Amino acid sequence: TGISGVGGLVGYNSSGSTIANSHSSSTLNVGEFNAVIGGLVGFNGGTITNSYSTGPVTGGGQSFAVGGLVGENEQSAIISGSYSTSPVNLMSGGASAGGLVGINEGTIQSSSYATGSVSGDSNTINLGGLVGANGGTITMTHATGAVGGGGEVGGLVGLDNIGGMISNSYATGAVIASSGSGDAGG
Repeated sequence: TGISGVGGLVGYNSSGSTIANSHSSSTLNVGEFNAVIGGLVGFNGGTITNSYSTGPVTGGGQSFAVGGLVGENEQSAIISGSYSTSPVNLMSGGASAGGLVGINEGTIQSSSYATGSVSGDSNTINLGGLVGANGGTITMTHATGAVGGGGEVGGLVGLDNIGGMISNSYATGAVIASSGSGDAGG
């Protein structure tokens, strides 16, 4: 089956499209296999600016990427001046959950931040206060929510992949790794 995008406002924001000065308070509870889930946008291939989300976001055990604001921020996509207060919960077996973005391959910048908690059990991987898994650019951002889960757990980013760049950013939330899990960092 294909990967489906689920968002509180938009499922897929395509390349060349812009979402500005927008918000969502929707509650998302998606158990669908291979879903990419975001409190505002599922997939972002364009630009999101000065926007936010506040509703709780839960991804089922086969979720591919779950974020408080965006599920997956694709290459060349930009998130600027945006935030999420949404608590994010990743069910057992899921991968890549972040307070702002589940998977980032694009750019997150300009005082974007997340304050919601990010949680999963010992069978989840790549959980971060801001981004679950990063292969793009993160600059001038922060995260304050607590993060707890299985392998690769971080206050700002769970997994920073080859090619990922993080600068001028910080995290203040507690980081709790499940017993027997992989890497964790504050």
